[in-house]
Order: sequence, then C-alpha cells, then structure tokens
Amino acid sequence: MKDNSFCVMPLYDIEHVILLTDDQQEALAKAFTSIHCKRFHTPSFFINVRFTDVSS
Repeated sequence: MKDNSFCVMPLYDIEHVILLTDDQQEALAKAFTSIHCKRFHTPSFFINVRFTDVSS
C-alpha cells in the first residue's frame, strides 16, 4: 500500500550562464508553472522555480 501522507512540491532548478533579467526569470517561471499545472493538474502554488547563475 502506498503512503500518500508525504507530498513533494515540484522544484524546477534552472542553472544559467547567461544573465537573465527579472522579467525573463518571471516569464520562464510562469511558463514552467503553466506547463506543469496543465500536465499534472496541480494548483500553481505547489510549483517552485529557482534560478541560479553559474557563470562564475
């Protein structure tokens, strides 16, 4: 029997080497969230998107 009492919130961890503006990050986060919600039928507040600049 599967235990459903533990739920992991989705995290999209974006590592980028090119500078992304706040507007670009917001647009990407909205796109990832929209796609995930449509595919998995989840509320948008469950989705986490993190941006990490790895250029250095």
